[in-house]
Amino acid sequence: MKGKAPNTLRGYRADCRDFLAWHGGGTIDTVKWEEVQLDGNEFEFRAAEYLSVRKKTDGSISTFRRRITSLKAFATYLRKAHGIHVDDLLEFRGPKPPKAEAHPLREGWAGVFRLIGRAKSNQERALVALAGLCGARVSEARECKVAHVDLEARLIFLGGKHGHYRKVPLSRVAMLHILPALIDAKQDGRDCLIEMCDTTARETVKRLAREAGLVGDPASHDLRMTFGTEIYNKTKDLRLVQELLGHEDPKTTAIYTESQMPSMRAAVEIDEEGTLE
Repeated sequence: MKGKAPNTLRGYRADCRDFLAWHGGGTIDTVKWEEVQLDGNEFEFRAAEYLSVRKKTDGSISTFRRRITSLKAFATYLRKAHGIHVDDLLEFRGPKPPKAEAHPLREGWAGVFRLIGRAKSNQERALVALAGLCGARVSEARECKVAHVDLEARLIFLGGKHGHYRKVPLSRVAMLHILPALIDAKQDGRDCLIEMCDTTARETVKRLAREAGLVGDPASHDLRMTFGTEIYNKTKDLRLVQELLGHEDPKTTAIYTESQMPSMRAAVEIDEEGTLE
């Protein structure tokens, strides 16, 4: 599938293997594609049954919607490669996702620095700095290569989603926390600054958040949202935030204005004598 990020494709493959394993009564690790026999009608029936089961077991709407997309992609492959028509499945629509909300760290950038202070390695510090001080997604931080960091120009190239990269200026403090991992990678002959799988990277952020005593249960994406929120608070420029975060749709960036509601509400409060509270 052209234009899809590697992590997206891995998710699609895992979903299809999960469906085929469920259909055949095996496990996701032992299923063999060539041994699965499906005609169009049976595929549609079993896919609908499978989705009904997973709708009850999946922990989030986004996971369930991804499964639908995965099976649609598989159905398209069956039609093109084997002439098996499953048109009803292609018309299937999943539940609408809830309205996106920004969940920045309540401590803001101060929380990001507390995480960095708890980091146990240069790679952990770089992971937090890339997400919280540069706005990188976890996948972007993990795929950030030595060649993507331009120290002379103080720029970092982030992205890879749909094959697009964006230039993000490096603050001096971000450079300070990324540079040790960059030096380590060069000395070790590694291409990437961070050698962690996706799960390890996300669990690392959650562990650091617990150790730092941050409010709530922050996740890795909250660091990126903290970066976006802090930049918006500083500039009030949504277009700038969109560029820095690499959002294709400005509606995605607009959620960062929602994080301003508490301060906006406080700003308009007036007491009975007509003075601002």
